[in-house]
Amino acid sequence: VSGALASQRDVLDEVAALQATTDGLIRANTELLDLQSAEIRRASSDPAAATETIRQSFDRIYASIDAIDGFRADAVRALLRASPPVRGRSSCGTSRGACRG
Repeated sequence: VSGALASQRDVLDEVAALQATTDGLIRANTELLDLQSAEIRRASSDPAAATETIRQSFDRIYASIDAIDGFRADAVRALLRASPPVRGRSSCGTSRGACRG
């Protein structure tokens, strides 16, 4: 009988150890979940890209568009200087009149 009682005590000790381990794991998981939830809330409130980075990117895009517009305007002026007679001609080469067939 004393051997059976000793075995029963060992089982009860193992069950208590298992319960303590399970409690510790649940507590640790809950703390990690709480910490990660706070980090997710903080991260979601911050934009994916910094506002200054976005502003600088748009400034560069607008500068590029302005440069292209400037190049186009310069090219038109250069074309007009290089071939002034083209200004008064229609697409078929006659002077502002209808194309003859």
